[in-house]
Amino acid sequence: MTRFYSVVFLLYLAAAPFCYGVDGNPSQELIQAPSPVDLRTDWRDYFGHKASVLRASFDAFKNQVNASVSKIEDEDTRKHAEQLIAEISARFESLQNLRNKTFEEPVYVWIPKESYSIEEYLDKAQQVRTFQHEETFIEAERQRLAFFIRDLRQEVSNALVEYSALTEPSLKKFMRGLELIAKHLRIRILSQEHRLVGQANEANESRQAHNLDELAFMEEHLTPDTDSNLDAEEGQTRREHAVVHSELLHTEAQTAKAYVVGAGDGATLQLRIQELTKLLLKESIFRTKLAVIKARKVLQQSFREPDSVDLTSALEDELRFLESMSSQSERWERVIVQTLDQLAHTVTTLPAEADDGEVPDVIRQNIILALESKVLLNKLSNELVHLELVVDLIEQQTVKGKSMGAKLMYAVSEFFSSLGETFEAWFYFGLFELGGVPITLAALLKAILIVIISLLFSRFVRSAIRQIARRRGKFDEATIFTFGTVVHYCILTLGFLIALTSMGLSLNNLAIVLGALGIGIGFGLQNIVNNFLSGLAILFDRNVKVGDYVEIETGHIGKITEINVLKTTVHTFDGVDVLVPNSEIMGQRLINWTKKDSYHRLHVPFSVAYGTDQHDVHRVVNEAARCVPSTVLEIKGIPEPQVWLVSFGDSSLDFELIVWVNLRRSSGRSSLRAAYLGAIESALKRNDISIPFPQRDLHIRTVPPGWAGQHQPPSPRHEEPVSADKS
Repeated sequence: MTRFYSVVFLLYLAAAPFCYGVDGNPSQELIQAPSPVDLRTDWRDYFGHKASVLRASFDAFKNQVNASVSKIEDEDTRKHAEQLIAEISARFESLQNLRNKTFEEPVYVWIPKESYSIEEYLDKAQQVRTFQHEETFIEAERQRLAFFIRDLRQEVSNALVEYSALTEPSLKKFMRGLELIAKHLRIRILSQEHRLVGQANEANESRQAHNLDELAFMEEHLTPDTDSNLDAEEGQTRREHAVVHSELLHTEAQTAKAYVVGAGDGATLQLRIQELTKLLLKESIFRTKLAVIKARKVLQQSFREPDSVDLTSALEDELRFLESMSSQSERWERVIVQTLDQLAHTVTTLPAEADDGEVPDVIRQNIILALESKVLLNKLSNELVHLELVVDLIEQQTVKGKSMGAKLMYAVSEFFSSLGETFEAWFYFGLFELGGVPITLAALLKAILIVIISLLFSRFVRSAIRQIARRRGKFDEATIFTFGTVVHYCILTLGFLIALTSMGLSLNNLAIVLGALGIGIGFGLQNIVNNFLSGLAILFDRNVKVGDYVEIETGHIGKITEINVLKTTVHTFDGVDVLVPNSEIMGQRLINWTKKDSYHRLHVPFSVAYGTDQHDVHRVVNEAARCVPSTVLEIKGIPEPQVWLVSFGDSSLDFELIVWVNLRRSSGRSSLRAAYLGAIESALKRNDISIPFPQRDLHIRTVPPGWAGQHQPPSPRHEEPVSADKS
């Protein structure tokens, strides 16, 4: 079968499917379309040609490929190939349409007027905000398309590597070629969409610049409102607000009663909550309208008497209401979106046989109420924007009649206010999601600050523990260090949990974080976790503790000064700090010279000459050993210093001083040995006990000829004695 497919595609390559003329005349040569079984290095340039020369060539390509696909015997493979060809054809048509398409900016002509009403100004300001939102959405779409194009190009590059590995024509290579062509056409389409979105963004920026100029012109030519219907509008709004408020109180009472009694199922209770949310949104809309009406009255006053308006006192309640409602509307939006998602999930999980697949009335009513709440939320957002615009206009009008210094101060305050809003937007911009909770820069900084405070508080607590323990003097150094380290870990763990909670993570989210941490431990943090747990085991096992004198396998001998998270510090007698991983201390052999106590038996060898009285040696050396400060004396269970005769040497009697010493009174075993050797040497010298040295006798058996005459020893000189009375 494989041989059959190979023959088919060899015939396909041998044919001339891409050399027909546009009008069917073979003499007119067209550009060659890419062959699925032989994609050359420039195959992607084919789709960049003009549509006039590309159309006929592509039709010939499609006809030939269809003819080859019809010969595939495997039905599933043939259907997949037909789908790929249909996809390629559709994308080819879309590409040709997009290549000829350009973004047409609507023609807009603005004719300035001598004066503008506040309504016209607010409409233009609302239009500016709308364009700002559109600009944000367009830029986000551009980035999305750019990322998508980059990912697709990487995918095509990886697929080309796999395609190049197939050296011989085959059915598999043919299918891979079709997939590559389809993906490349998708990249071409996305690139054209990216071009159109870029043109739309440029047009939006140009229109926005005109809108800002128009808004500034309208601000300079504003006229105060002469409309006296604000009082009537306020009265009508208050009456409607009273009706909604009364209905809201009744619904709140019914909802609370349903919760207490537990009447109905979950869908019914959710329906009551949806009704309550809808009424809350209605009441908030009326309250915002009343705030707008009051702000409009203050604005009229600012036109008549600019110096008499104090924005802080006149709109204090409205400014506080604007701030609270802005945050409340964001919470409502999240609740409504979550409710719609839950209802959609409920609908998709309904059993098909229940009521012939129809949605129950309670769920349908819940969906309707949620959608109505969504509409009301949009109205509330528009009213809040309206209120904010009126407040901004009042600020600008109150500044106009003031001095240059006041205007400068206002400009500076506005600059810092906008700068603060920018930083606030950065701080509260969602960087990523963790367990479904958006993590912002502000949340990260707050969590880091909590961890830093935990570290400082832990350091203060450990310092206080050390000072209190040293004053009382009832605890050794190791106990103080262990207790301080445990307190340190507890404070850090509590601070870490508080930091995660401050970011909005619940216990379920913490489980997700710990699960991700477990995956990280499985891939690359085994060594760190092993050392950390080994450090905890060392602290609580207390076979090795701070202050102990140890000898590790590398031969270093020293005192343990710190047991940290990952490593233990051994300070050697040479003043070198050796950092030993905690896992090595737990898993390798280690000599602890002071595990239970600091007493250690020391063997100090020395020799004296033959003929020396042993009793004198025992007495003299014993007395010298007792004078060394490190010698342990008069402690129950520990023998006094002893002197043993251990061997007869070639020229000496070999002894050993057996003495128990306190390692904590010295700077090392080598210094102890040196101290005892020095004391022994001084004691033997004072008591005229000689320390022998090796002596050798030389016997000459043969003397070379002439050596005796040439090397005569000098004769001794005999001098006459001098008489004492000689004159």
